[in-house]
Amino acid sequence: MPDDLLTSVVIGEGLDVVRMPGAVGRRVITALGNECGMVLANRLADSTDFLVESGALTPGWRGYGARLLRADTRLSVPPADVRSGRDTHWAVPPRRLVATSARALLTALGAPPPP
Repeated sequence: MPDDLLTSVVIGEGLDVVRMPGAVGRRVITALGNECGMVLANRLADSTDFLVESGALTPGWRGYGARLLRADTRLSVPPADVRSGRDTHWAVPPRRLVATSARALLTALGAPPPP
């Protein structure tokens, strides 16, 4: 995808991002079903990024094959209609700009919910 189609956003401005390997992410998307919010995927990097509500997880959180990205990380976001490809695309596209619940995400991962 041409770089001029990507928008760069700073994580922590309303949403946090939990990154995990592609295979784990695909299982989590399936486990979440209708509870799954926006998810970015990148086949080249073999990663899946779940957009979750900001502040629900402790900075530095990692476990179960996943990790919370630092709040100042820049994330490349494609247009909403980019739903396939080898580089960054939407595995679950923005519908109502809804984030995945951190509690639901952790449950799908098999991790204990946040306090």
